[in-house]
Amino acid sequence: MLLIILVLAGLMNLSLVLPSNSVPAAAAAERAQNDSDEDHDNGKGNDDKEKKDKDENKGKGKGNENAAPVDATRSYTVNVNCAYQSVDDLTTCSFEGLALEDAKKVGQLVAPEDQLCAAVTGNDGMYVDPDPHAHVVGYRSKGSTGKLTLILSGNVSVDGAATYWIKAGGDVFPVRGPGLVCVTAVPAATATAPSTLSDSTGALLVQTYNCPIAEARPDYDWFGACTPAGTESTFRLTPPGGTGSDDSTDATDESGQAQFSNLEPGLYDLARVDKNWCHAESDNVDQDGKVIIKAGERTTVWIFTCNGSGSS
Repeated sequence: MLLIILVLAGLMNLSLVLPSNSVPAAAAAERAQNDSDEDHDNGKGNDDKEKKDKDENKGKGKGNENAAPVDATRSYTVNVNCAYQSVDDLTTCSFEGLALEDAKKVGQLVAPEDQLCAAVTGNDGMYVDPDPHAHVVGYRSKGSTGKLTLILSGNVSVDGAATYWIKAGGDVFPVRGPGLVCVTAVPAATATAPSTLSDSTGALLVQTYNCPIAEARPDYDWFGACTPAGTESTFRLTPPGGTGSDDSTDATDESGQAQFSNLEPGLYDLARVDKNWCHAESDNVDQDGKVIIKAGERTTVWIFTCNGSGSS
């Protein structure tokens, strides 16, 4: 099973993952100018418009109206193959990071431990706790081949989706690829908690980062140069067709993560309460920038805050 995840590098023309009344900064400025010109021609002020906007936002709090678009992850994919040996009750799974088109060659691949449904009994890579570049705990390939083999307890097959980490050309970033499902296995202690996923519901993980730059830059090494944030953000998730009354919120923990569990499949809007972001990526968004939730799968959104003036 091969899932191809395309990246829209930099800030592309995706719509924001925001409430429906939110727009990018440039579009907001253009709309404000048009509104001003129209009001001037009609001899009216902005009182009616401001009142309307205030009524629409009432009860929802500040979102991230000027936040950057959420990009899909990059032009890479991960190939996964598993073979079960019944005599030993073990499964050997091979992982290979592959570059698409003219993308830079994959140098390293990391399989996060929390994406594995079974305990690992052997591997040809190395255990990282955490990986210094991807900031995740798991198994990293050796050398520069981008290949990794894991031996898992029990009968494990390829199904669903998972997020892996790739290093290519000096940059490190997440890539969505085929996941693993345990038919019969000794469960891994760090596997995704059963309560967050089911055959009919999905989950969303939001990981926040702080970056030592004042504003977004093209081709910036977001995952390599930025560090995971802490308990400083709250996110609001609006379900398909939501009006505000059925929104859910979650604050980030000490590792900078916010989690939404047992979500019905569909397209969701994600907003950061009272704070903007300068860059964001996801392993599963649609062409309009909405978060895609699928049954039995976890979607991840990575949020970056530019809050420094350094030159890194």
